[in-house]
Amino acid sequence: MLFRLSTAAFALALGLAAQSTVSGFPDLNPSGGAGCNAIPYSTYFGPNPGSWTELTVISAFELHVRGVPVGSSPSSIAMAACGTGTLHIPQMTMRVGHVVPGATTFASALDNADVLVDTVSAGPVSWPCQAAQWSPVWSGTSTFAWDGYRDIALCVSVAGTTCTTNVAWTGTFMRENTNLRAWASGFNASYPTSSGMSGLKSKWTWAPPGVPSSVMTFGTAVAGVGGAPTLSPLGAPTVGNPAFGLLTSGASGGSVAFLALSSTPAYFDIGLPGHPFALLVDPTPGLWLGAIPGLTDAWGAATWGLPVPQMPGLVGVAIASQVIVMDPTGSPTLLGTASATAGLIVTIGS
Repeated sequence: MLFRLSTAAFALALGLAAQSTVSGFPDLNPSGGAGCNAIPYSTYFGPNPGSWTELTVISAFELHVRGVPVGSSPSSIAMAACGTGTLHIPQMTMRVGHVVPGATTFASALDNADVLVDTVSAGPVSWPCQAAQWSPVWSGTSTFAWDGYRDIALCVSVAGTTCTTNVAWTGTFMRENTNLRAWASGFNASYPTSSGMSGLKSKWTWAPPGVPSSVMTFGTAVAGVGGAPTLSPLGAPTVGNPAFGLLTSGASGGSVAFLALSSTPAYFDIGLPGHPFALLVDPTPGLWLGAIPGLTDAWGAATWGLPVPQMPGLVGVAIASQVIVMDPTGSPTLLGTASATAGLIVTIGS
């Protein structure tokens, strides 16, 4: 029988362990800076108001200083708004990549580039912004991974920008005099016409380097009427896999079973004297993630659906799992007569 835990509940159970790196360029203060920049998101400035192309460079040195791990990929980018309102951008592209030294055009400036935003395929952008707060302009997964030695750049192009606001804000964002940028009027402009040390402040969240998923059995099972039940994965525990789950088989048919989860493996003997019975997950508060009830079918099998959310911060998170079956022919324990699978450590991969 199938028992499905909601995506939100499983994400909560995983604890969304702090695997991501958050870095600010040049800092994480959204309310301070050298001033407010109208380019590229301004609705009023320039020969073609609301239409700009801009490229901002973040040096490899600064990435190292901010603690960005080599091989990391961006999972969100936010800007520090100078006012409150919603920007409506019918045409927008946003690309991230390694800087190509000596490049003279926006199109040739990035190597290993990934397109984060493209309104041609995704539709117009509506961007809610709050003054003096970080306002996310993009979040998701990216194929770009920093190589650890080259500068990177964010290249943005917009056209037709308008602003809904109750204050006199026209789409300006905080800048600092630390990051080089180049810009030109027009959507998907070919050549920069100006440059300077005036890049917009930005806050980046970085997903850790690619990690393969894995499952590993540990500990000893406890037999019941059908022998020792087993626990095995259904599919790969990778980020964004809605079909992942766990299967127990070889248990007594028609029995209540519990899939127990914790953030670390353990060993607690919960058997009555003379009847060893290993609880292989940790019930300690803060480590215990819960027990999901199930019911074995006539053949002694039960399945728990555990969809893995599309959240890059889960990469590398490991959980310990074990199924305990309330089996009248099993071993006497503090919980009643039961059988159990060996433990299974599941590591979420990218």
